[in-house]
Amino acid sequence: MEEEWMRDRALLRGLLTRHPDWTRQHYAEAVGRSVSWVKKWRKRLCEADPHDPLILLSRSRAHHAPYPCLRPACGRAHRGDASLSPRKPQPRARTSCLTLLLTP
Repeated sequence: MEEEWMRDRALLRGLLTRHPDWTRQHYAEAVGRSVSWVKKWRKRLCEADPHDPLILLSRSRAHHAPYPCLRPACGRAHRGDASLSPRKPQPRARTSCLTLLLTP
């Protein structure tokens, strides 16, 4: 699949140099892609070095920004001042398994 995409991007790059006067619709029809795809890759190809083969590769879809810290130890308050105070332990109910079995 990646090879197909790279082939389409290389074709678009060649068409951009041979036919700079074409519209986005012409490029889309020639490559067999959507106008929005042509718009995205035309911008990327025009901003890059024309002889750079790495521009034809896909960009990573992974999350790049750091994930937000959800622990109060990170120094960020999430729910106001109440989250910064230590939690008080709640008393546990003292029931035995026998009591639970005998109650209707």
